[in-house]
Amino acid sequence: MHVLGINISDCHDSGASIVIDGKLIAAAQQERFDRAKHSGADPIAAIKYCLKQANLIWKDIDCIAISWWNINFFEVLEKFKEMRLKRWDTDGLLEDFIEICLEDKEFDPFERKIRNGKTFRNPKGYSIGFLKDIILKYNIPVKFYDHNKCHAAATFFLSGFDKASVLVIDGCGEISSIGFYHADKGGLVLKDGETFKNSLGLFYQYISSDYLKLGSRSEGKTMGLAPYGKRSNLHNLLGSKVLNLNKGKWLKFHKENLNKKILGFPPRPLDKPPLSENYVNLAWSTQKLLEEAVSKILRKNLAQKENLCLGGGTFLNCMLNGKLSRSELVKELFIFPAASDEGISVGAALLCAYEMGDNVFFKMKHVCYGPEYSDYEIKKALLENNLKFEKKQNISEETAKLLVDNKIVGWFQGRMEIGPRALGNRSILSNPTNPKTHDIVNKIKGREPWRPLAISVLKEKACKYLVDIDEAPFMVKTYQVIKERQKEIPAGVHVDGSVRPQTVTRDINPRYYDLIKFFEDETGIPAIMNTSFNLAGEPIICSPQDAIQAFRQSGLDCLAIGDYLIKKDGKD
Repeated sequence: MHVLGINISDCHDSGASIVIDGKLIAAAQQERFDRAKHSGADPIAAIKYCLKQANLIWKDIDCIAISWWNINFFEVLEKFKEMRLKRWDTDGLLEDFIEICLEDKEFDPFERKIRNGKTFRNPKGYSIGFLKDIILKYNIPVKFYDHNKCHAAATFFLSGFDKASVLVIDGCGEISSIGFYHADKGGLVLKDGETFKNSLGLFYQYISSDYLKLGSRSEGKTMGLAPYGKRSNLHNLLGSKVLNLNKGKWLKFHKENLNKKILGFPPRPLDKPPLSENYVNLAWSTQKLLEEAVSKILRKNLAQKENLCLGGGTFLNCMLNGKLSRSELVKELFIFPAASDEGISVGAALLCAYEMGDNVFFKMKHVCYGPEYSDYEIKKALLENNLKFEKKQNISEETAKLLVDNKIVGWFQGRMEIGPRALGNRSILSNPTNPKTHDIVNKIKGREPWRPLAISVLKEKACKYLVDIDEAPFMVKTYQVIKERQKEIPAGVHVDGSVRPQTVTRDINPRYYDLIKFFEDETGIPAIMNTSFNLAGEPIICSPQDAIQAFRQSGLDCLAIGDYLIKKDGKD
């Protein structure tokens, strides 16, 4: 079966994927093509790419899977009733929903309603009108799926586990923000959950953007800021007045208490540095409360030590994930690396394929499901941009030598990764042994100087540097660096002695593995610095032209793109 998965959002992270006979073939976010970070535009370019990569045309598609509930009013109403009566107290949300929806008892999935000059957002807040003609012309079935169940499907079906518990936490799906599932070859069964009134994702988001003033979708910055703080009187205050873990089934979130009167200090003025005491302590407590809340959810739902899968944007929090991987509650842990909405189309497509009888169970080993460009296409782009370049017989060895010389290198190879982490195909690489590298790379990328960077390390050598390291191919967990080893990779070690690593094997990415091995041969260090190839406010690069533009606009010294090497002094 040929299934096209789509995430459509008016707000953020639209994208598409293709699953053929139960196997993921292609996936990409719309942002990589329209160059608007977290783009919520109709994912037309992402869909075109997926079809091309899979060598399919529209008439070949057996079903389109959408990562939201069916927007038919009565179906959604029944789902809300089921949730209210059998699962969770929605605190009047059902009545609010009915009041909004009674104006239209049927919703056209192809169209948004316009009233009083404003767009009426149907219960899903999206339209598939841009596909209307194609769907009708080829009579393609369209299936709508629960948003958080799509998150759960992506992480379980790709985990390699025969059975597991699945925890999904994000800001908000249709109405839910937390879902706990039991999963096996018979499918996914929702056991418990929480509505967005008690959203851990929104708790972390509001503090990051509204109180710490770190910007939109800045949760990763809060995570990086947290280790600079410490426990203070603020922690008990935040834990009783804002996120109370002693009330409700699991927790009670009081957004209205995020104010100066309760916390004792105002939201951060933009002229006040984030490293100020109140704000780093707020970040510390926010991170700590998130970890405590997730631990409580697991303690109340795991009957014994078992396999656990994690999905939803909250599980891009690497500090949280690292602690969960070492929890006595968890046997083995799998985190879908595109855990937020940017990868949710994969879950929708896999759910649909599963329902159609395909075998969708396999272990994900890489995230390289995006576009790839030939040497011909790369060379053409270089010539069109009047760049002087050299074709290298061994680009890995040449790049390793540049890193030894403390050059900062843009690295563009193979298929683009899905998700927020660059894992050796669209990366900026640098020397971890040079303590100045951290500041240089953050400056090049336009990042705050206190934010940490990540490393890529040869898997077989990781245990010599990292405490209790296991398989970590996706850069979604933090580990402590062995104290005696911290001085060997100072640029990669955060203020708390942690690092976010990617373990690299030759069978998955031979060119990248060889680069690190060549670097080790020269320095004795089996690791390099790796951060995503993008500049401030931009998505990760996709095409050769994107790479060239970022190279020219930044302080990068060199660009290793395919087999070609370009240096800054090599331009006309």
